[in-house]
Amino acid sequence: MNGRVTLGVRTSWLFLIAILALVAPIAASAQSLPSGWSARDIGSVGASGSSSGSGGSFTLRGSGADVWDTADGFQFAYRSMSGDGEIITHVRSVDYLHAWSKAGVMMRESLSAGAKHAFMLASAGKGDAFQRRPYTNGSSVSTVTNGGPGYYVKITRQGNNFDAYQSADGSSWGWVGSEWIDMPTTVYVGVAVTSHYYGALATATFSETAVNEWTSTAASGSALPGGWAHGDIGGVAASGWAAASGNEFQVGGSGYDIWNNEDSFQFAYRTMSGDGSIVARVSALDWVDSWTKGGVMMRESLSPSSAHAYTLISAGKGVAFQRRPATGSDSLHTEGTGAAAPYYVKLVRSGNTFTGYSSPDGSNWTWVGNEYISMGSTIYVGLAVTSHANGAIANGTFSGVEVVEGAEVATVAPPAPAPAPPPAPAAGGDGSTFRVMQWNVHHGGIGTDGYYKPERIAAWIAYVNPEVVTMNEVDDESQLWNIVSYLQAQTGVTWHATFAYKNAVLTRLPVLNQNYCGYGYTSGQTSPQTGILVNGRAVGIWAAHLDADSAYARWSEIGTLQYCLNGWSSANIIAGDFNMQAASPEYWTMLGGYPGYIDAWDTARNNGATFNYSGNCDGCTRNSRIDYMFSSSSAWFLTVDWASMIDTRDAYGYMPSDHKPFVITYRVR
Repeated sequence: MNGRVTLGVRTSWLFLIAILALVAPIAASAQSLPSGWSARDIGSVGASGSSSGSGGSFTLRGSGADVWDTADGFQFAYRSMSGDGEIITHVRSVDYLHAWSKAGVMMRESLSAGAKHAFMLASAGKGDAFQRRPYTNGSSVSTVTNGGPGYYVKITRQGNNFDAYQSADGSSWGWVGSEWIDMPTTVYVGVAVTSHYYGALATATFSETAVNEWTSTAASGSALPGGWAHGDIGGVAASGWAAASGNEFQVGGSGYDIWNNEDSFQFAYRTMSGDGSIVARVSALDWVDSWTKGGVMMRESLSPSSAHAYTLISAGKGVAFQRRPATGSDSLHTEGTGAAAPYYVKLVRSGNTFTGYSSPDGSNWTWVGNEYISMGSTIYVGLAVTSHANGAIANGTFSGVEVVEGAEVATVAPPAPAPAPPPAPAAGGDGSTFRVMQWNVHHGGIGTDGYYKPERIAAWIAYVNPEVVTMNEVDDESQLWNIVSYLQAQTGVTWHATFAYKNAVLTRLPVLNQNYCGYGYTSGQTSPQTGILVNGRAVGIWAAHLDADSAYARWSEIGTLQYCLNGWSSANIIAGDFNMQAASPEYWTMLGGYPGYIDAWDTARNNGATFNYSGNCDGCTRNSRIDYMFSSSSAWFLTVDWASMIDTRDAYGYMPSDHKPFVITYRVR
């Protein structure tokens, strides 16, 4: 009898469990969601998930091994979306069942476990990530960045290009990644969570969720004012778009860049005849890359290599005036203020002079730069956006766009021109003499007036016209090429450049060889070397910039440099910003190191062969003498003839750099 009772109780419990098992899926599916939304588990999950939500707020509970590899397991709350658009949410929380418990926004081709998808997520312990499966049942791909619960996440679709973004505040968005995924016009879009712990449920909460479908008009850019058109210029991996309402424009563009001798970008434009101007407020610009650019452009033609002028705002590099002075030539760059959007930009044509301006308020304008560019009477004028990451779309918003045809009187004058320069040092290059000019050019040409103008650096080098130039603080190759381009245009000769870690050697003499010496004590400083032949003898020219803070670091760097130089049989000259004082311990180390070096300025002074301008202390390159030029004392055939400081001040006392250049004339016997 007890046995029958025991059997009956056990049977009752088994029956109850069976009933609960049947009811559980029903309960999971009976979920309160906004109109048009649904929810379900995708793939094998081990425990049934659930979703609820109203307005833009959702709570999801999901299991599953992961959204990863070739098949997924997760809970998905979704709706359909047709055509281009975006989904945004604020991932407020994710349970920490595993570091890779994750939740975010997803666009998905189908509800099968191996479907193509794009997923921008916040994980419980691994930051934010853009994960995607480009092919059905294919492997997944991930781009990881900082972040986590509390971040906003976004995915946009334009054609088959899916871009992922993150934001700490829902206003300033950072681009995370992009993927081309061939999906049908209508896809599933929504919020998703996986516990990354099969059979266990993780809860995620979301707020401010929004799905924005972009109309075909906005995506194609057909709604432009009369006379305006748009199109991609050059090779872009994702089609751009443009749209307008009154004088407010939206332009989305991909492309590598507007730079070098060929461009790729999206251009919304009209024609303009004769003189005129265009002004716009860059109200917003996506950060796809620090060099994502949006601004106003005047362009001779719609070919990728066309001559043009462009005043721009970049996502992370400030204002600039960039231009290509002739079709197919290299681009030039003048840096403006470090401002970001929102900011005003303006471009003015007067004859063949194109001038760029910027302003914080549209009233008080600052001159950025100008260039003589020979263009036809009728040109294209408009708004240009490049993502600087080909295949990814950057969107720019422009307001107050205005094109004015007719002459405009510039209300902002450029910096005052320089006075007539002092007499140049005695000419060299007669076969037995040559001149070396040393100059720390301060971040490629930022003058004491705060303007980045590499053309001023080039103008002074062209005036002095030395055979060799050593430079420091050339931050990158684009800065180097800006100087070299101007220099070659002004001198009409080819200058050869050797560049490494902000140091450069330029020469207009034939180059024997190029070498490099890594000498940094705490970082990757490298000295470039250029070998030249003078009067039948080989001379190696090196450029270096020593540590600014530590005498011990400078002493160590000098020892490394001497070791490198001793490995070459040619006579050596090493010049640069050594950041040391004459008679300091590291200075004596430089002079005394094997096989020994001489201080060129000191030698010329002792011989009564120096020129220094009024008001400058003896050989001072800043407030004291910290830039030097040393040559091998064992090279008996290499002697110092003359040393001269160069006064680069303009009429207002401004210099092209915060350092003063000097020139040493060497004789080779």
